[in-house]
Amino acid sequence: MEEFPRIRRLPPYVFASINELKLKARREGEDIVDIYKKRRDVLIEGLNRIGWKVEKPKRTMFVWAKIPDGFQNMDSLEFSRLLLDKAKMAALRELDLVITVKDM
Repeated sequence: MEEFPRIRRLPPYVFASINELKLKARREGEDIVDIYKKRRDVLIEGLNRIGWKVEKPKRTMFVWAKIPDGFQNMDSLEFSRLLLDKAKMAALRELDLVITVKDM
């Protein structure tokens, strides 16, 4: 079994963000993988610091996190909107991804 789900489809705006970061990395001579790893790690450290326990993934730039306690009454769309409105943080809902897992 794979350690992480394989993502078959992402919303188009995700690819636009990835392409922008690739161009920035190329201009600045950085490796895009290192940039994503640093950003992911900063996000996870911040979430853990405020009590939202999230494990650091080993092989992905994505942060997979459950809706934290105290917000369980919201569905993922409501919670994503709250993050955007209050924290200015965009989040993809799992429902926005088409996911398959081999040999599950």
